[in-house]
Amino acid sequence: MAEAITLGASGRFTMVTTFRSTQGGNVLPLESVPDAGTYAINGSTVNFKFDSDGSTPSATVNGDTMSLDDIGLTFVYHRE
Repeated sequence: MAEAITLGASGRFTMVTTFRSTQGGNVLPLESVPDAGTYAINGSTVNFKFDSDGSTPSATVNGDTMSLDDIGLTFVYHRE
């Protein structure tokens, strides 16, 4: 349903993914899954390294939009 990435000045980031599941026709309460890691910026590219699984996806920043390619999908984030 939602995902937020917060980049800290220290080179660390946090991510929280919020989703809702349906089981046997019943809608379950919202669940939030946190993750974290490190990041480095090179021009308009942000390189992430996740603590949870060591994955290293890259994102491209264009104005207030960041597009992150991961797990075969592109996720688009907007700055608040």
